Amino acid sequence: MKRVNILLSTYNGESYIEQQIDSLIKQDYPACYIFIRDDGSTDGTCACLRQYEKKDRIFITYGKNLGFLRSFKTLLSDVCEGDYWAFCDQDDIWYCDKVSKAVRWMDNCSNDVPLLYQCSYYLTNERLEKIGICGPMIKKYNL
Repeated sequence: MKRVNILLSTYNGESYIEQQIDSLIKQDYPACYIFIRDDGSTDGTCACLRQYEKKDRIFITYGKNLGFLRSFKTLLSDVCEGDYWAFCDQDDIWYCDKVSKAVRWMDNCSNDVPLLYQCSYYLTNERLEKIGICGPMIKKYNL
């Protein structure tokens, strides 16, 4: 079974962080590993993250504020073993089959080219009520 590394950079995200991590833990694809880097939060995010430190397949690091791009780059450089990498914004809450659908799609693609998978997502308000939907951007990438 292919290993999927889910990368998450947090910064002052305490409002949704528990719901988000719980949605990652509940993925129906069994070979998910969750790597979280806190990017110098000053709110209660780190206290929320500490609840997850001893959970299986969750790895958390705390660092100074680098900005989201450099924070994700740090995560990428720290996580070398795996087959697929999934990037998660700190306010995303995933359906339980998100990873399994992505893996199924990628496993059916040619493995002689790099793959990039993007799915549609719902926009919500602060009460997580759906207010819109965004489809994947259709672009041709030349990797």
